[in-house]
Amino acid sequence: LTCPTTEDDTVANLLSDGKVASYKCMAAWPNAEDVLVPRIQAGSEQVVPRLRRALVFHLLQHNEHPWKPQTVAVLSAADRRILADGVKARRGRKSPAELHHHIFQQWEWYQPVPSYTDNRLTAVDKTNIRLADDPEAFLVAAPSTPTSPVQAAPSSTGCGCVTSGSPTLAGFGVVFTALFIRRRW
Repeated sequence: LTCPTTEDDTVANLLSDGKVASYKCMAAWPNAEDVLVPRIQAGSEQVVPRLRRALVFHLLQHNEHPWKPQTVAVLSAADRRILADGVKARRGRKSPAELHHHIFQQWEWYQPVPSYTDNRLTAVDKTNIRLADDPEAFLVAAPSTPTSPVQAAPSSTGCGCVTSGSPTLAGFGVVFTALFIRRRW
């Protein structure tokens, strides 16, 4: 696979041809979400679907880390379903959705295992699936930009709780509590 040398050229290829190779090139860029999210937010109806789909595959390529809620929130509900299904597909589940199965077959990581169970999912996988299912729940609990390495977690009770400051991890204790109470699956 030969990819362009800049993100702008990669995005231009993606928008002009929409080929699987262009999605793979965009997914490989380590900072693709920093390029894609602003373009999705400012884009036209013609380009946004391809940019969102490129973001889905970028996130799936980088599933070993928790995703940022504000990144997942720019995706459509259909893209978030592909994203959540993709997390399990990366661990060996054959997608029950024929369209997703067809899409995932284009990626090297998709190797369905007949004996798949959700026990193959890591804690990060499970968090990312919940985030794809309901990004708004994470946005309430996790600030978008930390102001220091240690900051107060958001609280309607004025708790002033302190958490280690990472834009992805800040406030997750609150989120995990809310998710276990509100579990949908």
